[in-house]
Amino acid sequence: MKKINWAEEIRISTSKIIRNGIEELNNSGINRDILIHNSRKRVKTIRAILKLIKDELSGKKYKEFNLTFRNLNRRSANIRRAYVMLEIIEKERKIKSDAVSLRLLDKIKNNVEELMISTQPKINVNQVLVQYSDLFYSFEKYFNSISFKKKDFLLLKNGFAEIYSNAKYHIKEANKSKDVVIYHELRKNVKDLSSMLEIIQKAWPDVIKSYNKQLKILADFIGEMHDLFEFNLLLDNANIPENMTKSKKLLQDELTERIHTLIIAVQELTNKIFAEKTECFISRFENIARFKLTKSKFHIA
Repeated sequence: MKKINWAEEIRISTSKIIRNGIEELNNSGINRDILIHNSRKRVKTIRAILKLIKDELSGKKYKEFNLTFRNLNRRSANIRRAYVMLEIIEKERKIKSDAVSLRLLDKIKNNVEELMISTQPKINVNQVLVQYSDLFYSFEKYFNSISFKKKDFLLLKNGFAEIYSNAKYHIKEANKSKDVVIYHELRKNVKDLSSMLEIIQKAWPDVIKSYNKQLKILADFIGEMHDLFEFNLLLDNANIPENMTKSKKLLQDELTERIHTLIIAVQELTNKIFAEKTECFISRFENIARFKLTKSKFHIA
């Protein structure tokens, strides 16, 4: 069986991500929120790929693009956060029936919309979208010029090990503190690992699919937890009339309980899919890359 050229696989996958991003940003008919959301996701995937092949890149170029991508996503974060808060409000409206709760949610919605209006002069959405497009063009040119020294799994090995090890560290810290902020850092590791696995998954879809599915479920759990946490903070700082304080307290208690339930689910899932030591995890994937494992032999530890 012919061995896979991982350098070429990464080049093809990354080029497709960049091209799709550029084409989408050039489509004036797509909603700006969708463009921001999809551009942010693509940047996160590209940053994961940069971490995966960091050993092949010059330190200067790696830092330059990694920081530029990170800073642009940070700039667009407040835009995306406001839309997420509005989405949560709409979901809450569908499960609330009493008039006071609905008025409270309307008040919170007004607060968010006022915040969006007040930040518009500071954050020009169209300008941010142009910056994403320019950055994708610039990175595409650089990425196509890279001459990979390694072609086999050694190209990926250190990147996989670093991300998996970082996830193990954040799991330990999050389980000790129950801190949603640390869980959010864990989510970044999980999404990085998932992005890396998608490159391999194209070569062995049946082998990796179930494992990556669990990673995505975990990322969604942590993402929901973080969004509810942010919404709770929004309620803390919202300008609420006195006659709505009781309803606000009830809603915050509900949110806290849902966050607690999600933390338990996240702990159970992380214990299941990150049970292995880093060395064992990497060894299994190295065996896959060398065509020693079949679907029946690969499973969640």
